[in-house]
Amino acid sequence: LVPKWGGDNYSLTIDPYPTFFIHVPTVENAVLSFQLNRDVMDSIDLTSTPNDRLVYSLQLPVNGQDGTFGITLPKYARPLNAGETYTWKVTLDLPPDLESETPYILAGQIERFEPTNTFTEELARATPEQKVELYAQSSLWYDALKELADLRLAYPNNPRLVTEWVELLTSVGLDEIAE
Repeated sequence: LVPKWGGDNYSLTIDPYPTFFIHVPTVENAVLSFQLNRDVMDSIDLTSTPNDRLVYSLQLPVNGQDGTFGITLPKYARPLNAGETYTWKVTLDLPPDLESETPYILAGQIERFEPTNTFTEELARATPEQKVELYAQSSLWYDALKELADLRLAYPNNPRLVTEWVELLTSVGLDEIAE
């Protein structure tokens, strides 16, 4: 899930191990591939190999249910370095009988930065719902979405959180999957 701002899939995070949210349509026997790489242009050593740039990759079978889920960069992977840009790519590989000329691929970029001491102090004093708002106001898309997703998982029957989820996704042009 990425904001539809100006057509580019670029966003910021303060989390060294961010969560990437993915919405998958109903497709039987498909495989979802996720890959996160350090951006070559930000790499000091331009002679590095693809394996040197690879931060994390994952393949998951899709069970045929329409849904949204998160992939969190695990602690055993390299954390995102502040000031570096990373490129991520999600591919949905279809079974042979459903193959299409239009591949299901989405790519984007994420950059981690160090928050100011003032912002860190604000976060420390904030409730989880206030954190969502602080992240959103600071254009920290990945962090706002993760915090709100965690709240929804903790309180699945809270209609206010459902409304906030829909409002957040709708505010960035993701109306078709907001519900």
